[in-house]
Amino acid sequence: MRHAKSDWEQSDSNDFERSLKKKGIKEASQIANKIKYLGLKPDFLLSSPAKRAIGTAHIIADSFDIPHTIIQERPSLYQGEVPDFIAAVAEIPADKKTVFIFGHNPGLSEFASYLVQQDIYMHTATAVILDIQDRWNKLQNAEQFMILNPGK
Repeated sequence: MRHAKSDWEQSDSNDFERSLKKKGIKEASQIANKIKYLGLKPDFLLSSPAKRAIGTAHIIADSFDIPHTIIQERPSLYQGEVPDFIAAVAEIPADKKTVFIFGHNPGLSEFASYLVQQDIYMHTATAVILDIQDRWNKLQNAEQFMILNPGK
């Protein structure tokens, strides 16, 4: 999932410290509801430590009654590229089945595109649901995928 809409009007904040807008908070909640509707619940959450990404991860965790302490932060996912995402995913314990990753563009869209073998552009608060049969440390391609955007 790409982080929700952030507040560009925070002139005193650097990029890493930019927080979510009210609209972003609403959109992240909408995506959480859509994911719940699909019957999915994360058992592992991995996030960039940037404020807007970790804030999005917190909203999703709250929606599923998951404590924030379960969220694993990976600095490499902030401004990360495809190899950074692959390396982070390779560290996920094998017993974890439903993993949520929170990051930024362009790296996150490029990672999703790599996994589905076609171009995907993830707008803010967009989630790409992937069906992957491989072990996390041998990540290949997704068997199927679905794109969820915020909204009704």
